[in-house]
Amino acid sequence: MSTRAAPVPLKPDPAGRFGSALTKGLAPEKVRARSDPRARLAFLDLTRKRSIDYAAAMTPYGTLLERVEGLCGVLPASERPLAERVLDICRALDRRPRQAGRLAAEPDDVALVRELSRLTEQLGRRASLALPAATLGRAALADLHGDEAAWRSIIADCDVKLTLLGH
Repeated sequence: MSTRAAPVPLKPDPAGRFGSALTKGLAPEKVRARSDPRARLAFLDLTRKRSIDYAAAMTPYGTLLERVEGLCGVLPASERPLAERVLDICRALDRRPRQAGRLAAEPDDVALVRELSRLTEQLGRRASLALPAATLGRAALADLHGDEAAWRSIIADCDVKLTLLGH
């Protein structure tokens, strides 16, 4: 025997709308649409289609460098130099030659990975405004390691964070 209570059916208010916290004020057809799993998949498809085609970007980091640079102006003084250094490193990586889509190895890559790891960790621990710069640093780390799938995923994540912050 189950101790769970029976689900309470939703009842419309006088205007014909349902009063659940998740669907408050929505018309019945919208409530049904939100509960349909196919509608959720369609929403996910829309968000995927809205994403930037990074393969077609003029440079590997595209406009993200400019957008993160615009964010640096509003960062607190303690995070600004860290974010600017991440941007400098990413610009340098953007100009480096590539072979079959991967960065050409250079002797100072190990030191660069250490510095980026430190900067990314410091920026990720601080204010939420610095998260896009930290994410861009993570993308640079994936780029240095030659992991294209992770790089694309992290670049898309950085784009989403910048969009949520209005940049």
